[in-house]
Amino acid sequence: MHKHFILIALLSVATRFILLSHPNAVVFDEVYFGKFNNYYVCSKQRFLDIHPPHTKLLIAAVTKILGYSCVTKFEKIGDIISHRDALALRFVPALVGTLLPLVIFVLLLQLGASQSGAFLGGLALVFDNALTTQSRVISLDGMLLLSIFSSISVFLVALRTHLYLRRMWLGYLTGVLLGFAIGTKFTGGAAAVVLGVMWLIATIRSKNKFEVLEYCVLGLRILAAAAVIYVVGWRIHFWILTEPGPGDPWNVFSGNFIYDTVQTHVRMLTANYNISGLHKYGSRWWSWPLILKPIFYYSHERNKIYLIGNVVLWWSTFFALVVAFWLACLSKLR
Repeated sequence: MHKHFILIALLSVATRFILLSHPNAVVFDEVYFGKFNNYYVCSKQRFLDIHPPHTKLLIAAVTKILGYSCVTKFEKIGDIISHRDALALRFVPALVGTLLPLVIFVLLLQLGASQSGAFLGGLALVFDNALTTQSRVISLDGMLLLSIFSSISVFLVALRTHLYLRRMWLGYLTGVLLGFAIGTKFTGGAAAVVLGVMWLIATIRSKNKFEVLEYCVLGLRILAAAAVIYVVGWRIHFWILTEPGPGDPWNVFSGNFIYDTVQTHVRMLTANYNISGLHKYGSRWWSWPLILKPIFYYSHERNKIYLIGNVVLWWSTFFALVVAFWLACLSKLR
């Protein structure tokens, strides 16, 4: 296990961090996330985004530590960024992208995969083009995936331990990761559904009423920790953004914290729901597994960046899932 883990780690670092500041220019959604970072680190201006603030706050904290200069305005794709600023802005996504294959490797082992199978799964993530691209630009998706899968992995450990104190802090850690998943994007709520199903199955299979009680307490700890992390992220968000800014027309202020948080969520969800315009690089969800339409991220002279998955990996996985579903249906009919 150790040699497989170390090899995956080394390959992850190599594919995510080498030449991380290249191109030293704004790439795709960095137009938005770079501006958000400037609001947090430089101007302190209030703004409204359709996603919660947690990962954006983490990126801002790291850029501040790494000496971000606040020079680039992020007006359009292709705007020049200094190599130092590009490295600071992309450091968290690259670190997250490095950790994700390692978490998947461990999770596959927890789910009963062999060493070789888990190693292959980790390598698949290391060399997936889409994940590599998302790990080398300012993006929230890597943290979303990392926090979701990490919360599931930690919860599995909590379910399998019989030491009360260990299960207690593992429950809190699961909640922290769950809170961060939802605090990255609302789709992180998928982790809550998965964890809820796992918790329910474990509770139903309990051997006695004391074990049921213990699982109930574990579930409450997870929910409490998730709620605390989610609320604290918003509290920091409002605490930092004290100056008038582009969020003011949507009445995004920080006078009454609870009221402002609720109102901000209403506006975020409304903005999400009302997104109706078609993007020229957009594609329907059912076409994603077959990667029929790549996303054009950046172009300058001979340098071009596309977001496209590893064709062999994505196609084989898609058809394997179809076959597995078909075989499962046949076995039920018999």
